[in-house]
Amino acid sequence: MNRKLAALSVAGLLCVAGGSAYFYNSAYATVSSPKAVEHKDEVAPSLATSSEHILPGGASSLNETYQDWRVVCQQQATGSRCAIVLQEFNSKTRQRILSVELTPHGSQMQGVTVLPFGAALSKGVSLIADDRTIGSGLTFSTCVPAGCLVPLNLDQRQLGDLESAKKVEVKFSAVSGQDINIPLSNKGLDKAVRRLNTVER
Repeated sequence: MNRKLAALSVAGLLCVAGGSAYFYNSAYATVSSPKAVEHKDEVAPSLATSSEHILPGGASSLNETYQDWRVVCQQQATGSRCAIVLQEFNSKTRQRILSVELTPHGSQMQGVTVLPFGAALSKGVSLIADDRTIGSGLTFSTCVPAGCLVPLNLDQRQLGDLESAKKVEVKFSAVSGQDINIPLSNKGLDKAVRRLNTVER
């Protein structure tokens, strides 16, 4: 998969819903094969959760790449704000088709995935790892100018299944009735999670 750099503006691209900030997401795009997707490394996470921890070496920010995932932190007056993030782009249209942001909450990872407009909201979403559903009852919470939001809440077992899977997909239905499968890369997810846990200690 090709990887390009894209500098995104936090102020211009983030939308806030339900107390959390979420990524900008571009218009609807249909993707059925991982070959149709490229990853862009440079992202602007919401960094919506904070802790009293100080970043390593007293740094004001941290931005590290672990294959297709990134660990991004910012040091603020109230403490460090960190997240692991992923964005998927259609390699032909260069439209952003999926973004994921996860932050640690106790023993779980919580966050959101942002999907394109045009989804049949009432039918919900499935997160599939090696043909197994990870969690159940994933639903759209709302749609904002950034796209349509699906909250995620992963326990350690579910996160481990995602990390070890050979194939991960996000599945949902379009309003036209077409089934949409968007490949979600887990390359580097395990390393990003470990690094995030180290920084958050």
